[in-house]
Amino acid sequence: MNRKCIVLSILLLCLLHIQSNAQTIKNFGAKIGLNSSGTTLKNIENQYQFDIQTGKRNGFNAALFVEWEGFGSQYLSVITAIQYSKRGFSEEIHWVRENFSSEVTIMRAKTRLDYISIPGLFKFYYPLEHFTPYLLFGPRFDLLISIKPETYENIPSDWLYESNESLWASNLLKSSYGSTLGIGLQLESILPTPILLEFCYNFDLSDNYPESVESKNSSLDFWVGIIF
Repeated sequence: MNRKCIVLSILLLCLLHIQSNAQTIKNFGAKIGLNSSGTTLKNIENQYQFDIQTGKRNGFNAALFVEWEGFGSQYLSVITAIQYSKRGFSEEIHWVRENFSSEVTIMRAKTRLDYISIPGLFKFYYPLEHFTPYLLFGPRFDLLISIKPETYENIPSDWLYESNESLWASNLLKSSYGSTLGIGLQLESILPTPILLEFCYNFDLSDNYPESVESKNSSLDFWVGIIF
């Protein structure tokens, strides 16, 4: 575990400790949303005869959260949550013929990655008359629960591998650490219950691949939520 992971683990444990000692639950609620996610894949050994171009995949999010107060400040709280996300990535492999000729086959596929995430976020907010803007920041722990790769398009005749699906997804680590940055708006007067609108950027700080490839996830989320 690298230094960034250790620091994030300590920060997440501190947030959970703060939560356990907080005086009251301020509110709790649910959110749903959409995401645009991707995974970077960088070959660091340069021993393969292809390079990998990755792109975005769109997915769905759902979450339950609890907001804790009791810090002696009217502008700061902590949010703990459990989130389900359909993430993933698209990939494009440029396969060079065995004789290293100029002929290249472009293979494409998408891979779906399902995650359960546990973020612990500081919330900085400023209440106004009809709405409350806020900022979010904190660590997150991601658990990979399902991998669903597609079959490559345009598989070449000299393809060296038994599987015709993504070569990378099955080797992704089951857990990773990262951070979340977000902005939000709590609307007070549209419905009887407050409505939340959020944009969040999630990014990995730990590699999620065990061997010769550097790999990190990232996603941009749009959330709509309600407070019960």
